[in-house]
Amino acid sequence: MVLKKWSCFVCGQDVIEGQKFTFLDGKAVHLHCLERHVIEKLSGNLDKLQKALTLIRALDVSATALVGYKTIKLAQKEGTLAELMEKLQMDEERISLILTGEIKKLLE
Repeated sequence: MVLKKWSCFVCGQDVIEGQKFTFLDGKAVHLHCLERHVIEKLSGNLDKLQKALTLIRALDVSATALVGYKTIKLAQKEGTLAELMEKLQMDEERISLILTGEIKKLLE
C-alpha cells in the first residue's frame, strides 16, 4: 500500500497519511503546526484564540480516532468489521471537516 503524502503549509515538512493533520484552505497542515499557526494569527484576540485552541484539541481527538479506524480497517481488509470501520471513518471525517471549518472562521 502506498501512503498519500502532502507538504505542510506551516513547516514545509511532509504530511503523511497516518499522521494527525487536516486541510485548511485546501492545504495540508500537521495539527501541532496548526496550533502554532493559530497562536501566531490570533495572539491579539484571546477569546478567538481560546476557542480555536479548544477546537484544535477536539480535532486532535477526531484525528486520533481516524488513525485508529484506518489501522483497524487495514488489518481487517474485508468483512463486517472493516465495513464498520469504513463507516466510522467517514463519520469522523465529517466531524473533522466541521471542526476545521470552525477554526477557519476564527482565522478570518
